[in-house]
This record gives sequence, C-alpha cells and structure tokens, in this order.
Amino acid sequence: MSFWEELRRRNVVRVGIAYGVAAWIILQLTDVVGEIMELPAWGGKLILLMVIVGFFIALFLAWAFELTPEGIKRESEVDRSRSIAPQTGRKLDRMIIGLLVLGLAYFVWESRFMERQGDAGARPATVPESTAPTAATASDTAETTAPARDANSIAVLPFVNMSNDPDQDYFSDGISEELLNLLARVEGLDVASRTSSFAFKGSKEGIPQIAEQLRVANVLEGSVRKAGNQVRITAQLIDTNNDRHLWSDSYDRDLDDIFQVQDEIASAIVEALKTELGLDIQETAIEVTAITDDMDAYDLYLKGRELTIARRDLAEAITLLEEAVRRDPNFARAWAMLGMANYVLPGWLVVREEEVAVAIGAAIEASNRALELDENLSLPWAILGMAVDQSVDELRDYGLSIDMLGKSIEADRNNATAWLWRGIRQSEAGFFDAAIADVERCLALDPAYQNCRRHLAILHWITGDSDRAIDLYTEMARSGFTVNDAVFVPLFFDNDQPLAGHVALSYFAAVFPGYPARAYASALESPEKDHTVHIPETLEWLASVGSLPAGINTHLLVALRAYDEVDVEPNFVNNWLWHPPYDHFRQSRHFQRMLRDMNLPAYWAERGIPDH
Repeated sequence: MSFWEELRRRNVVRVGIAYGVAAWIILQLTDVVGEIMELPAWGGKLILLMVIVGFFIALFLAWAFELTPEGIKRESEVDRSRSIAPQTGRKLDRMIIGLLVLGLAYFVWESRFMERQGDAGARPATVPESTAPTAATASDTAETTAPARDANSIAVLPFVNMSNDPDQDYFSDGISEELLNLLARVEGLDVASRTSSFAFKGSKEGIPQIAEQLRVANVLEGSVRKAGNQVRITAQLIDTNNDRHLWSDSYDRDLDDIFQVQDEIASAIVEALKTELGLDIQETAIEVTAITDDMDAYDLYLKGRELTIARRDLAEAITLLEEAVRRDPNFARAWAMLGMANYVLPGWLVVREEEVAVAIGAAIEASNRALELDENLSLPWAILGMAVDQSVDELRDYGLSIDMLGKSIEADRNNATAWLWRGIRQSEAGFFDAAIADVERCLALDPAYQNCRRHLAILHWITGDSDRAIDLYTEMARSGFTVNDAVFVPLFFDNDQPLAGHVALSYFAAVFPGYPARAYASALESPEKDHTVHIPETLEWLASVGSLPAGINTHLLVALRAYDEVDVEPNFVNNWLWHPPYDHFRQSRHFQRMLRDMNLPAYWAERGIPDH
C-alpha cells in the first residue's frame, strides 16, 4: 500500500481537511469577536500560532491513533479486520460537508451584510446632525456645483474609532485625512475633498447613498483601533456602482510604523482600482516620508489639527501644536498648522486689538519656519498670503498677498482654501470676475465647503445678481452652516426682505446685550433719512462692550454714517467697501481715505483699474 493510500486509510487526509475548514471559521470569528472585545493586536497572532501548531498535532494523532468501539487505541494495536476506519471516514465526510456549509454561510453573511453595514452602523454619531448634509440638500449641491461622477473618482470616509476612548477620534480622523491626501496626489484619480467626505461622519446613510451625493464611483472606509503603542487599521474599498468589495485588509502595527502603513494602504487601493476595474490611473509610486520621528509630537499634531480644522478651542490647539514643535523643531507640518491656528484665532474668538497683532505675528513666524523646512508645503504660503501684511501699522501689499496665494495653489491645486482666500483678496481689490472664478473653483473642488458658498453669495450680490446671492445663502443655511455674520443683514433689507433682516439681527441682539438692532434696521430700511442721532448711543455701547467679532461694528457704523469711526480692520474681509447698500459711503471723502489705507491705488497702478 502506498504512503498516500495509507494516509487515506487512517483518515489523516480527512482530518486535515476538516481541521483546515474549522480553523478558517474560527479565525474569522476571532477577527469579529476581537473587534468587539477590543483584543490587543498580539491576541490574533497568538490564536493563529495555536491553530498552526494544532494542525500538526491533529495530523499526528490521526496517523498514530484510531477510534475503535473500545475507545481510542494506537493504530499498531488495532486488528485491521475489525477496524471501523471506513465508518469514521464517512462521519468525517459529513463533518467536512457541514463545516463547508457553515463556512459558506459565514462568507455570504460577511460579504453581503457585515462589511456593507458594520462600519456604518458602528460609526458613532459624535457630530451634530446639522453638520451632515441631508440627502436633499447634498444632492441639490452636487447637481449645481460638483463635477460629474466618473469611474476614476473616490471618497475617503472618516475611519471609525474602535478604541475604548471616544476622544481618540482625532487619531482615526487623522489617518483618514492622510490617506485622502495621498490618493489626491495620484494623477488621474478624482478624490472628494475632506470637507465633503467628513460631512458624513456619524451619518447612518448607506454607502450607495453617500457615494451618490459625493458623486464618486468608489468609497474607502474602515476603522482604527489604537491601544498603547499598537494600532490596528482595517480598510475596505467598495465599487459603489454594484456595491462590490474590490479590496479589504487589516494591518496590525506599532505606532512607529504608522507612515509605512499609510503607504501600503494607499498603494493597495490604487492597485485594486487598476486591476479590478481596469481604470486608467497613472503609474505613480506612492511614497510616504515620515513627517516626524517623534510619535508623541505626531499625536500632539493630530490633536491640534483636529481642533484647528473644527475651529474649536483654538487656544488649546495652539498649546498642543507649540508642544509638538518643541518636541520636534523640524516638524514642518506642525509649524504650518500652528501658523493656521494663530491666523484663524482672531476671526473666531473675541480678542483685543493687541492680541490680534500677536496672533498674526505668530502665524507669520510659524509659516516662515514651515517653509524653511519644506518649501513645497501649500498651507504656509496661503497663510502668509493672507497674514503677511495684516499688522496694524502696515499697508496691505495686495500684489505680494495674491502672489503668495498663487504659490500656495501651485504647490497644491486641490487646496480649496487657497482658491477661496485668493478670491477674497481679489474681491477686496475690486477684481470681482477673477474673484468669482477663484471661489467657484474652491466650490467645485469642495462642494460642501460652505464658507466658499458664503463668499460666492457676497460676490454675486456685489456684482448685481442678488437673486443668486440669496439662493446661495439659503443653500448655505439649509446645510446648518452658521456664522457670526453681519454681511447678509444689509442684503435682505436691500432686496425687500426686511423680515429676514430682522430675524438675522435678532441673533446679534441675543448674543450681544444692548446691541442697537432697531437703529441699524431703521438705517437699512430707510437709507434716505438721517440716522446720525443714533451715533452717540451706538459709540457708547461699542465702548462698553470692548471687543466684538470682526466686521460687526463696521457694518453698524457705515449704516449710521459714522464714517469718521470706520477703519480698515486688519483681520477682516474688507470687501464690504463694495456692497450695494453702501453707495453713500463711496460718495464720501472717507471712501478715498479707505482706498489709501488699504493701499489699493498702488496696486491698481501696478495691475490696472478693475472693470467694475
């Protein structure tokens, strides 16, 4: 009898097959249970090792022993004429069939239900509902501004935080954003913006519905579990045209290998898109360079970035980022984000004038340091373009500002904020056609970027299309985007919508006790009348409150025609100068003073007088 026949007679082959199928089912269940119980990364490796060792033990036992009516005996002691090995073999056959059916059922359940719904269902609803666009709103937005859906498009949804600590969201969000940025560099791949994708954080909508609203054909989603110095990242790529999983994998790594993991995942995604869908994507090697060797500094950076992007607790964000660059003085991207946090601080918090100057100075210093370390970064150029001439005692250099913003766009043409900021600078200088083109580009790159929509509404109002301006404002309001914005109050009164104007003013009256809403509304409703009688009480109120968010006092003073009190605000968008209801200001000598204070004559002498 040959060796193979002897293996079959002793049921060694059947035991091996049964063990292999059972082991596969156990490993799959261990993966699911491990996610739920949050077992450490080494737990899965230990179970796999035990399964492998057990396989050889099972084969040895099947070879050396045999099951008999009298119990288990050594195979050499069994009389072959009385052996029940054939009956045992038939039982093993039935066991193998049962295990195969069970394994097939598990495979169908996993591929059709768990992967499709598990992560979405586990995604914690940590973001207020107002931040996630409704289906109707997002669809309307996509139809008007988003690029057409094509096979080479992908969205990276925020990965689910599977750690015990819900405060670890910043880490899973950071991993998602890094992957998004990597994929955005791949030529021929259209990647949905961070703002658009992250608007669905915590959403209960299914992947097909999200993909339809984002106008993408593929979606990457996953989860991150961080425990101590260990991290497990699970990712899956879905073809949303037929809800087919193109690729999925799990990565168990030390935190020191986090950048290598990002490289592996992004490369695997591009390869899957090319091989599974045959997409025409440029052969580009994705190379991830560690942005810091200090993982504690990286953790601080992620926390500070999360707060800065959310415009939440900016003072804490600055503290975290300052500690990150203290730990690693060569951490270029931490310096860039520190510049960003300092720059946006005055626009989102009530700060004194001297504090504005300190924040802007810190933004410039941090951005310059970031460019010394890496001149190819886009964000520092954008910050310098907006902040470099915003010191109280300096004239604005529009040429330098717009040129720096151009460098930011050259460094990253997908930087929607750089397009927006350049549009804002163009609008201040009176070049509205160029401004509209820049802001529309911002909105095309990032349809959910409501601040782009806000500024586009202002520009259409300035250029005479009030209906379009109100439509954009309404779309913005439906999305849940709110801001301390005095800009749109005159828009409503200027377009025979006083009720909307009064509703908007009620916000300021509620937030700032004593706000002269009645006097402001009267000046806007009846601009032909003299409202200077209200100037003394308004100035008295402004002196009593000390500081207000940028722009609130400017609009109030211009409406009451307290022109002597109006100055250029360093950290404020000064295109209010061109708003239609302020034509009376443009007929005054103070308008010429304002132009000189903004240094516009020098810019126009260099670049030409704007058409408008």
